[in-house]
Amino acid sequence: MSGKNHTTWAHHLPANFQSNHDYAKIFQILRILRFNNRETCSSRKQNDKFAAIHDLWTFGAFVIVDQQLVAFRGNCPFRQYCGLKFCILCDNETSYVWNIQPYTGKQPNQPSEENRGLRVVLELSYGLKGHNITFDNAFKSYELGQMLLKITVTMIGTVRKNKPSIPTELLNTKNKEVFSSTFAFTNNTMLVSYVPVVVQSTFHFNKNFPNSVSKKPQAILDYNQTKGAVDTYDKMVSCYTSKRKTKRWPVVVFSNFVDISAVNGYILFTKVNPNWKQNSLAKRRLFLENLGISLVQIHI
Repeated sequence: MSGKNHTTWAHHLPANFQSNHDYAKIFQILRILRFNNRETCSSRKQNDKFAAIHDLWTFGAFVIVDQQLVAFRGNCPFRQYCGLKFCILCDNETSYVWNIQPYTGKQPNQPSEENRGLRVVLELSYGLKGHNITFDNAFKSYELGQMLLKITVTMIGTVRKNKPSIPTELLNTKNKEVFSSTFAFTNNTMLVSYVPVVVQSTFHFNKNFPNSVSKKPQAILDYNQTKGAVDTYDKMVSCYTSKRKTKRWPVVVFSNFVDISAVNGYILFTKVNPNWKQNSLAKRRLFLENLGISLVQIHI
């Protein structure tokens, strides 16, 4: 949990926990924490930027693919702006993390990858069947929609306007009223230009306007309702996290891995026990306290 909760957390520890001595042990463990074999590290780094933690890393009807940026300012060969980027597949209803991939950019001694977004979505969604995936224009393409249909997975997503698959009639919005809609169809795909965005869907097949006031097509409403799971997960992690200030990026990745496991554990536990702490406003904090004590109790 975050540093401000150390005092509360310590009050729940067993009486034989010697705080100063045992905290020193914890900091010593954090200082020497490593996830890599030094003997083979140099050779594996030549072809894999993620080699320092790669060995450890391998691991609803509506889901979402989106990007997560984990804050980090140290030296890392694939740092993006002020952090490490991950692509996440989440359940829309609960924000349960189904799958995750790090973004490492161009690998050493390898050519630049084309259609990276297509590969990432297909790998993240491996094993899904009968689901719908929502994502933004960083991943969306007509080819991806067709490949997902082959594994009985539909999609909804915004499309960049420079895509050649978009008819010019949908791109010409100069004289169109704001929030007006123009549609285009193939036998299995629908495009709607809802000024000022373009959305592609293999989940919708008609011009449905359930809300006569906003005049939003059903595809736009469904996209808005199913795009926020990763943002919700980010908010959950920002409240209680195992991350500590460090200049070693594998430790940041490991902390993110712990945070994901804790969030997933909380989601599963509350689904199985819906009446647990039902009236409490601090359910997740209490769950994390109990989880931490359960994990360390047998080692004390």
